[in-house]
Amino acid sequence: MKSSPPASNDFSRRDFIRSCALGTAALASGSVLGLFGATRASAASPSGPANYLFPLDQNWLFGGKWNGDTDYLQPGYNDKDFSTVTLPHCVAKLSWQGWTPADWSGVWVYRRHFNSRPEFKNRRVFLDFDAVLTRAMPVFNGQALPEHLGGYLPFHYEVTDLLREDNVLAVGVDCRWLAVPPEGARRGPNENDFLEPGGMIRSVRLRAVPQIFISDVFAKPVNVLQSNRTVEVACTIDAAVLPQKQLQVQVDLMDGDQRVATVTKTVDISQTGETPLNLTLSDLGDIKLWDVDTPQLYTIVTTLLLDGQPLHDYRTRIGFREARFELNGFFLNGRRLQLFGLNRQELLPYAGFAMPPRVV
Repeated sequence: MKSSPPASNDFSRRDFIRSCALGTAALASGSVLGLFGATRASAASPSGPANYLFPLDQNWLFGGKWNGDTDYLQPGYNDKDFSTVTLPHCVAKLSWQGWTPADWSGVWVYRRHFNSRPEFKNRRVFLDFDAVLTRAMPVFNGQALPEHLGGYLPFHYEVTDLLREDNVLAVGVDCRWLAVPPEGARRGPNENDFLEPGGMIRSVRLRAVPQIFISDVFAKPVNVLQSNRTVEVACTIDAAVLPQKQLQVQVDLMDGDQRVATVTKTVDISQTGETPLNLTLSDLGDIKLWDVDTPQLYTIVTTLLLDGQPLHDYRTRIGFREARFELNGFFLNGRRLQLFGLNRQELLPYAGFAMPPRVV
């Protein structure tokens, strides 16, 4: 299969068919530390032992601007002359000032070689991008994945059925001005008050999860100023196979190591795919409100249990606060708060948008 940069802004999204057997390895416990290129694999959560993250930020091969070779995203492409870079990465060499969109405008080539891992066996594997500016055209072992438009949101693909012993991930990055958010001005980049030096500006990783896992959690505090305050939790269970034993979801509201409230619900999965589930945490007791002087945060831990044993979990942080605008100002937790604005850009000299978290 050959791949070349698209001529238009149209793009499609395809769903992957998930059809792997649920293995006993999905309940494997213990930590994993192993070399993955120049990175290490780590268990993503203490109560979800089958969830592992494999960073892919190091050892990328950067080929510069696309030269018209239609095979540049294919596994067998000769990339020996590519330069080695680490993500986050900007395609252009920037300075303190004097930037021009012509420096980064174009389609650029990135490639990453890696081996398969024992932790992938009997698990589903996802490829996670935190952000690529502006259009990402990934190809995994010669299979073109759906394009992604927009440079600030994360996106992912399931690559379980595409994995081999030796793998090549190639990404075409289109940094030309596109009439899509966040750009949008059809008259071009010079009509905006910001510039967008493109590249693979955030991290990339592989994520290995069980055949049945929690794909998303949204937690919403309700009636936070009242004694009967609750937390409404909406989660999604993604199943590639039907469970042979009882499946439950447990949600805990944690204040550090202390459990504030908990609720458990049995999940009935009758078909593969995504199953939504709603739970409510109540009897929360003496909750501390989030305030500008005391920004108290809690952790929602949603755990998937198979026959009473933890299979996978998902963690998200929340705060209890009421924020509203009235005619006479802004009110936080019922108290009027004077707001003062500050514009802090994430666009930085030399690095552009490609500044690693350890710096900022």
